Amino acid sequence: MEGKYTGIRNVHAMADIEIKKTAEKAEKQSLVQNIDTKTGNEEKKIEIKLHKIKINFHKRLSKFQKYDTIITTKKIKFFSNFYLPIEISKITNLETIQERKEYTVPELTEKIKTDLEQKLNEELGIENSENIEKNIEVENLGNEILVKLVYTLYEKIGTKEILR
Repeated sequence: MEGKYTGIRNVHAMADIEIKKTAEKAEKQSLVQNIDTKTGNEEKKIEIKLHKIKINFHKRLSKFQKYDTIITTKKIKFFSNFYLPIEISKITNLETIQERKEYTVPELTEKIKTDLEQKLNEELGIENSENIEKNIEVENLGNEILVKLVYTLYEKIGTKEILR
């Protein structure tokens, strides 16, 4: 800045500099869906592995037609950090049945919107989505519905610098 009596002098610029970012996700789902639900029935099995040899303490096949399997493996250790080549696996089969669920358009829209918000928040590393502009587009495709979620974020990128 140049003044009549002061000559040329440096001054700070005062500005808020923002960028506008957009992120979007879309998902299409059917109004009628087959959903797996757990019945509460379970089978527990044990398996020991000695180096490369497996010893099963159960029959091979499950008595359930459809099930989810959870395997928890634990290595045997000697002292605090010396592991033996022995593993004990606990296998749990949880029975599931498939149920047919029919959604209404508002129910399914809300379900998809919640899923898309969670995915976008995880991808962008956002804990609080209050200061984000959200646009939701819903397209009915007969037996399916397409939901598109668009986030618009405003981020301040200005920095303070000392000029010399």
